[in-house]
Amino acid sequence: MPKRALHNVAIYHGAALGMQIVIALCMLSISFAHLLHSSDIQDPQANNSRNASTSDVHSVSSSTASSNRKVTLKHSEFTRFGDQNPAYFGGSYHVYPPTVPVLKSEPACSVILLGPWNASQGWGYLWMIDPKWSSKYASLEPHDFAGVQRLRRKMRIVDVVGRNMDGVAHAWYGYTDWNNAAPVPYDVDAAIAYVHSLIEMEYAIVGDYRRIALAGLSQGADLALEAAIRFPHQLGMVISMRGALQPWRRVAKKNYLAAPSGTPFIFSAGGSDHYYTAAISNQCCVAMKTTETHVFLRTFSGLDHESWSKREWKLTIDSLSLLWSTHPTYVASQLAHTTEWTPCSGQVLCFDQEGFLDEYGYPCSHWKGYDCATANPNAEYTQVGEDAVLQNCRKACGVC
Repeated sequence: MPKRALHNVAIYHGAALGMQIVIALCMLSISFAHLLHSSDIQDPQANNSRNASTSDVHSVSSSTASSNRKVTLKHSEFTRFGDQNPAYFGGSYHVYPPTVPVLKSEPACSVILLGPWNASQGWGYLWMIDPKWSSKYASLEPHDFAGVQRLRRKMRIVDVVGRNMDGVAHAWYGYTDWNNAAPVPYDVDAAIAYVHSLIEMEYAIVGDYRRIALAGLSQGADLALEAAIRFPHQLGMVISMRGALQPWRRVAKKNYLAAPSGTPFIFSAGGSDHYYTAAISNQCCVAMKTTETHVFLRTFSGLDHESWSKREWKLTIDSLSLLWSTHPTYVASQLAHTTEWTPCSGQVLCFDQEGFLDEYGYPCSHWKGYDCATANPNAEYTQVGEDAVLQNCRKACGVC
């Protein structure tokens, strides 16, 4: 064969070989991309059995855990929170499974406990469920222990703490203004995405959102409230132990739930709480009622922000017990008879905080007739500054 012909054949075969290599590389790239996508959000719990043994206590970190079962998030956190991937939030949890096998004929229930700022792992379980560490433990009566035992036999308990941030081992989010409890919005969104992923994890096991409860103390309670408000399904209940709504929600004329009304919200407050005062708790209760869901407030006289309370603990146990002993339709009506609730039906007193000056040194009277909610960005106030105006100048801003 002439050299030119050999040259042309070589070019042809070379081009064909090159095309095959390109196609192979494209197929490999597509397969690799698909693999990455399919493992993007993993269930951090390795064992998903409802009937795990008593000693089967799981400790998992969302940043390092792996699993054989994938969680299918029915409501994409990416749609609402941009790049907030709950799989990489960095929180961790223990799972305390029921102490006896749960029969198929019995309802499965779950409570997700959100620890406070700087809580250690396992803190929520010891504070909210089994307070053996407390000096007041000896004062518990036999029927109190029976209540805990019933709860442990029937319910999955997920004890959760936040990530390493804000200068402490575990926190849910940082603050732009610590004194006014104004959180960093991005941090809050990330924490909520993580909590929502835990709810979906429990739903895959329990099978009914109305059998899942959120409970938290202090910052954990704040997060439980906001996570439940934004969650698109009715939950079993939300228990806020000495927590509060986000500052802007407390002064809003109307708040809305992402889900249809029905989730019961419980506020337990301390009469001597210096951080979230009884007045703030009452304000939160009134604001929450604008969602037209079930809201309960119980203020315990003499209780501060830091001390463990048998009365508050007992209310928590009695309330959670309704998840498995009562059909979800009737939980709210049964809660109404659980304790003597503190009324919060009246409107929060409408006044401007005397002596308050905004970021530019103006008093509340300066804001009369203006839309305080547009201070940021229209008037070039920071978000913290706008929140402070709305919270301190309620009368001038026309929010009450």
